[in-house]
Amino acid sequence: MKDTGITAPTQHATSFDELMLALLVVQMRRVPLAQFLASCVVVTIMYKHAMPVMLIGWILLSLGSQSINWLLPPWLTSRPNVLASRRLAIVAAANVFDGTVTALPLLVFPTMPPFERAVLSMLLVGLSVGALASTAAHRRIFLSYITPFLAPLPFFWAFCSGFDNVWAQYVMAVVLAVFPFVLDGLSKDMNTVLHESFDIRLENAELNRELKVSLDSAQNARDAAESASHAKTRFLASASHDLRQPIQTLSLFGAALSMRPLDDRSRAIAANMNTALHDLTGELDALLDVSKLDAGVVKSQPTKIRLAALSERIRGLFSSAANDKRLELKVLCPPEAWTFTDKTHLERIVRNLVENAIKYTDAGTITMEVRPEGKDHLFSIIDTGCGISTAEQARVFEEFYQVDNPERDRARGLGLGLSIVKRLATMLNIPLALSSTPKLGTCVSLTLPVAEPDLQSATLALGPSIRTLHILAIDDEESVRLGMKALLTELGCTVSLGASTSEAVAEARLQAPDILLTDLRLRGTDSGISTIRAVRELFPNLPALIISGDSSPDKMLEAQAAGISVIHKPVSSTVLLAEIAKLVTAGDDDCGYGLKNLN
Repeated sequence: MKDTGITAPTQHATSFDELMLALLVVQMRRVPLAQFLASCVVVTIMYKHAMPVMLIGWILLSLGSQSINWLLPPWLTSRPNVLASRRLAIVAAANVFDGTVTALPLLVFPTMPPFERAVLSMLLVGLSVGALASTAAHRRIFLSYITPFLAPLPFFWAFCSGFDNVWAQYVMAVVLAVFPFVLDGLSKDMNTVLHESFDIRLENAELNRELKVSLDSAQNARDAAESASHAKTRFLASASHDLRQPIQTLSLFGAALSMRPLDDRSRAIAANMNTALHDLTGELDALLDVSKLDAGVVKSQPTKIRLAALSERIRGLFSSAANDKRLELKVLCPPEAWTFTDKTHLERIVRNLVENAIKYTDAGTITMEVRPEGKDHLFSIIDTGCGISTAEQARVFEEFYQVDNPERDRARGLGLGLSIVKRLATMLNIPLALSSTPKLGTCVSLTLPVAEPDLQSATLALGPSIRTLHILAIDDEESVRLGMKALLTELGCTVSLGASTSEAVAEARLQAPDILLTDLRLRGTDSGISTIRAVRELFPNLPALIISGDSSPDKMLEAQAAGISVIHKPVSSTVLLAEIAKLVTAGDDDCGYGLKNLN
């Protein structure tokens, strides 16, 4: 709607007086038309009973009153610097004048016949009722208009002669005497309702403002949390890469050293060094797992799983650790219990839970129990350990949080195990529940879907010899290259080394490699993906593997999008040899080891 500058927007009123003034401005432009029609009726009644001078004078006064009602609204809206209460007083004065002009025809009331008296009275009563709306129920302005003509009207009815029915005359006088009080009560009620409505609107406006501030604060907090999460992921990725490079070098040299003939003391030193490296690798792997899960590059490959076999395998893995603490590690699982989910991730969840239970249990038993729960299996890991207080139960799945480890004893890990459990369970849509009583123990339960037994399942064993292979190893860190060569040479492999794609191509031209191992991030803009593409232009379908210390989500997504398998530094000699064995098997089957998307 076009703003004419005359109508005042009530929604912008900041006080009740401003609201009333805005409503009056809207209504006052409609008053002159009603006044003009009423004036025509009054002239029709008066011209037979009033002197011409009186009639003309009243008409002029009426036109003046109508002109004031027409011109006053623009004036009111054009004076925003004048207090609203002052402008309301001016409106009240204008209404006194208007009401007085409306009352002047009563001067000829005694000379009128009864019918015309009744018509005039009805007209004045109608104007007073209409004034409730036109004055926006502002009591002072409303009374200033109706008092000049409603106050004397009952007296004219009570004391003027000429009425045919005296009782009707007196009844009308009483009704007209009471009527202004009724209108005054309605005016007060309407004014109260308007006032309460205005107060509610102000409260709503304040609540909306506070809500907007709260929403803005919540959004800012959310943005800050997301920014912190991204920063954490970037930090973990960067720290992981920087730490994995020297650890990979030590791991390779340590493995190569263990294969050489050593005296007992030297062998013990090498064993202790490899144990320390193994522990450090485990901690970095936990950081990497969090980074990979946050990046969304961990995928699920559901398959049928026999829960009894999985439980027994995990008991075998942790039986030594349980025996060292004199704990009994039990499995209670029906042999026919099968489920359908990702085997690797489920095993990782249970391993972490069992390892955590052993860590916090000093005496008693740890039980892996599977029992039916409706249409599902309830897989529970139950311990008799220290338990978790109610206040801490909501936090145990947070990153880096550990129960009863304020001194941050490194031997008890980083506090990422349960965080990884929570992430993996969420990814697999496995409901996770925890119940615990301090000093009595803890139970963590997984709700797994029931699956039909897979009687034809079998495990493929890979164990090809890797001796006599020519392996091309590419890494921009010289120490990593030398460590790789030391390990593979001890195994009987021929090893060529390079630091870039160009060196890889040059070495491949000199001697055709059987397998290509390369880092993901090389110097400058060079990358392992580029290296694989370039070498495979010479030797199509050459088995290749990326060994990377970079765990950043974008790098992992890049490798995944290219269809390249990646293992992360530091990698143990056992894992490295297993991956090389897979490459040899894949090469024998002429399936290109996952590099189909490169060409």
